[in-house]
Amino acid sequence: MMRYRIRKQVISAICILACGVNLAACAKTPEKKIVVDKSEGLSKENILPKETDTPKDLKIPEHWQERMERSDGYVTVEADCQIQIQEIYNTPVYSYEMRHMTDKLLKKLCDYFSDGDPLYKEPAMTKEALQAQKDDIINMRGQWAWEEGNDISPMTARIDELIEKAPEEEKR
Repeated sequence: MMRYRIRKQVISAICILACGVNLAACAKTPEKKIVVDKSEGLSKENILPKETDTPKDLKIPEHWQERMERSDGYVTVEADCQIQIQEIYNTPVYSYEMRHMTDKLLKKLCDYFSDGDPLYKEPAMTKEALQAQKDDIINMRGQWAWEEGNDISPMTARIDELIEKAPEEEKR
């Protein structure tokens, strides 16, 4: 009976301490609203005034020169260009909507940001590499093992076309 009473007192003390710690951890309720209720429109205090006098400092250098290497030099990105950006002031957003990223939209964005220059061009495979790929397709090896029962003649015909135009050695 005595053990039960001591155990009950210990559990009660632990619960009281836990409640005390939880109450002490509560933060004071802020006086200003943290989240803006947009159901009735935005209030004047939440709208930034339109600035036309002072452009934003975007911390963009006039000349960008940088070289980055990743994967032990396998991937190298070099930048050496003049950057000309018009002055930007407040840029209000009146509305936005989510848009599904399609291949067509992605190509349009890449063309826009690269001024039509190709971002990446895969190096041409050599005749030897293409022939090895064709052998894998015909013998259903490696990644082509799942092609079981499908007609592979269009793929092998396309590889034959590529073999005719392919270089003998890999260009670096």
